[in-house]
Formats: sequence, C-alpha cells, structure tokens
Amino acid sequence: MSKQNYQNWRQEQVFNMLMEKFVPTSKRKLKEVVGELTPEQNMGIKKLYLIIKRIVIKLIETLNIDKNTVRGETGPFFKNNENSKFFPPGTVLHRSWKLIFPVPEEIKKLLPNLDNTFELVFNAEPDQAGLVVSGLGEPLVTGMQIGWDLLRHASEDMMVLLPTIQHELQHIVDFGGQIEGSYDEPENFNIDYLKYLSIPGELAAHAKQFAYIYHKIYPNDKELDIEKFKSELSSKISLKNLNVKIVHYLEFALSAEDTASRDKIPSQYIPLMKETGNKFLDLVQKYFKYFKKES
Repeated sequence: MSKQNYQNWRQEQVFNMLMEKFVPTSKRKLKEVVGELTPEQNMGIKKLYLIIKRIVIKLIETLNIDKNTVRGETGPFFKNNENSKFFPPGTVLHRSWKLIFPVPEEIKKLLPNLDNTFELVFNAEPDQAGLVVSGLGEPLVTGMQIGWDLLRHASEDMMVLLPTIQHELQHIVDFGGQIEGSYDEPENFNIDYLKYLSIPGELAAHAKQFAYIYHKIYPNDKELDIEKFKSELSSKISLKNLNVKIVHYLEFALSAEDTASRDKIPSQYIPLMKETGNKFLDLVQKYFKYFKKES
C-alpha cells in the first residue's frame, strides 16, 4: 500500500470510528444538540476547521509572515505547487492569494449545504472575515474570505484568527445577518445593532466563538466563570471588535436597563436585550461544555 493510499485508508478508519461514536447503529437521527447543532454538524465543522487551520499555519510559516508584512499583488506561496501537498488532494493554488480545495465527501455528508469545492481567499480587507454563499437556488456555502490583517496578527497570536474562523464556520448551519444601521445615526444604529446581535445565527456563532476563546485562554477551568469572563477576558483578546461584542452580550444579560439608558435605546427593547443576553450565556455554557468534552 502506497503512503498516499495508507493515509486515505487511515482517514477513512478514523472517520468511521467517529461516526460509530456519534451515530447509533439504527441510523436514527440524533436528538442531542450542542448549542443549536447536532453532533454530526459539529463534527463536520470541526473537520473543515482543521483543514483551514492547517492552511493558515502553513501559509504563515512558509512566507515568514509577521505583523509588518505587506500583502503584495501576488503570493509566492501560491506559485509553488510543492505547498499543495499540505492540503486536500485536488487543491488548486492561485496567484491572487486564493486556493480552492474539494470538500471531502465525509464533510459533505455532514454539511450538505457546502458546495463541492471550498474557496479560501485572503483578501485586502483589514480585519474582516466572512463566508461566501451562492445565491442561485438553494444557498450553498462556497468559501470563506479572510482579511489580511487577521493573517498578519495571527502570526503572533493565533487567537486573533482561530475564533473568527470558528464563528464563520458556525454560519454554515446557522446563517447570520448584517447591521443595517449607520454609525452616523448612533441612536438608530444602537437599535439595529441590538437586532443584529439577536439574530439566532449571530447568537450561536458569537457564543461558540467566545466559548472557544474562554476554553483556550483558561484550559484548566472546569466551569465557566462569568465574572472572570467579564473582568479579564477583554484584556486577553487582541481584536477590539471581539471585546465590544462580548461586553454588549454580557451587558444585555446583566444590566439591560442601565445599558438601554446609556445607549439611548427605547425601553420597549429592554425585553429583547435581556432575552438576547440570557440566550447568549446559555449557548456559551453549552459550547464551553462541548469544547471541554472534545479536549
């Protein structure tokens, strides 16, 4: 058996072992959920996450990327087909900071709304990331865009990027939304921002993202400590926008009235704030237990 054939066989064996662990022999649909996902969906997301994580780490190592690296017009990493051996068979490397890899069949089975290929693009957006979704017929997730600044800063602290990847992959199952308001109209923006944070897909994605961060920063904690979560975590996360969102969710849960008064949000939105904050904490607890179980 060749090395490649052995690796393929071994991957299949590991996959079958995991499926036996999570799927009853009767093939009944599992009722257990982790947050809002089934174990099968979590498994699919985890397998795709590991592929993307491996690509990002190899990219940073190969190009010696650091926080001062400037994104050029073309990427020497993508000109060298030798690098393709680190990625799924059939991966296509492009010069425009983009690669496309076939989605492994075992992941497609677990996440059927993925397209047959996944396009990973490292674009010029400073610190943004997002899924790419096809608008034709049933929506299919076709790839992910990762901002260059996220990649640069990940060279010093992978916690800048990895939780964001976790967040975006959650949207494969729980589609999110976007903020409709404008920063130029702060009062209206605050209401639109609240509505955005209350979207079920955003709630689930942010909860998983923050549970992952907490688990990685405090790996020895057996229980989620909300007070520590609130008082210490913001100083340990590199990206400010992560701090802002987690603080807002916590404020919604723990001090909705004061937050509404400070941000000039009409009182009729206070029940939505409380509901959003409490749901967030509930999901964070569930995802934290999931990550503890997986570690």
